[in-house]
Amino acid sequence: MSLMNDYNIYIEKMGAAFRAHDIDVSAGNLMFSEIALVKAEGGDWSQAVIEFKDGLEQLLAAKLSSGHHFLSKPYIRKFQFDIDETLLVAIVNEQSLEWYGRDGAEHAFDFLLESKRGLFRKSNRYLDLGGHQMVWACYYALQYGAKEVVSYEPSILNVAIGIFNCLLNGVIETVNVIPFAVLASNASAGDENSKMLVDFMSVPLRGFRIDRMRDLNFDFVKTDIEGYEFDLLRCPRYVDILKCAQHSHLELHLGHLYSRGIDVKMWIDRLKSAGLNGEELYSGRDMFEFLAEASPKGFYSFILR
Repeated sequence: MSLMNDYNIYIEKMGAAFRAHDIDVSAGNLMFSEIALVKAEGGDWSQAVIEFKDGLEQLLAAKLSSGHHFLSKPYIRKFQFDIDETLLVAIVNEQSLEWYGRDGAEHAFDFLLESKRGLFRKSNRYLDLGGHQMVWACYYALQYGAKEVVSYEPSILNVAIGIFNCLLNGVIETVNVIPFAVLASNASAGDENSKMLVDFMSVPLRGFRIDRMRDLNFDFVKTDIEGYEFDLLRCPRYVDILKCAQHSHLELHLGHLYSRGIDVKMWIDRLKSAGLNGEELYSGRDMFEFLAEASPKGFYSFILR
């Protein structure tokens, strides 16, 4: 597909995401100049990323918290994982610089280990719960046989950067972003308009129930949702999605809920009640044996089986 076709899809998806958050994009803030598009067609995104950052800064000026800062000189980082495997990431704010711009950032990309183990080999549809800036979603979409990646992300700031990353990597058609936090199908009334604030934003978090998706069949599921997984593990639809998937990456953020009195035993009970089992990603140890010895203040990744 040509860059211009991708660009048209980008404008459409970006507009839909902002409208979902009641933000008017009719002024064309997120469109690129002809010069930027010509350069991008030749593989040079330097002008486009500057224009993207400037437009995003204008659109979100009244909605960003004082703790957020855009970079004065945004840039594109190219990760080279293998001879023919690359990933482009836009470094536009301090968080993307901290997460993806630092030396050795690729060591936190657990999808590389999962790919090496062949977990994506037969995957066509991916569910990415907690998409952040869509770096994981882009990688999934670049895998052989990938037909669709559905990614939930509540921050419109991260959604915008993520959709731009999808354009960079030529996967804008494959990745479909739901610009809200994932909610359990049995969440209490009112949760879709939470009073909690999104990181670096001065607007409330909005949710979207997982059972509102038309197709709940996925081959690979990634869950990284900062502690809400404890609630989601009581959702029958979510548990069914995990059990039907070939493989699932489940991050447990014990440390986030420790102050609420949720201890390791409660996590183990919740996982057992859901009928799930697996192994710790890096050691390969049984999930329950690992958790029995784990710190209640830690954060851990598991592959479900």
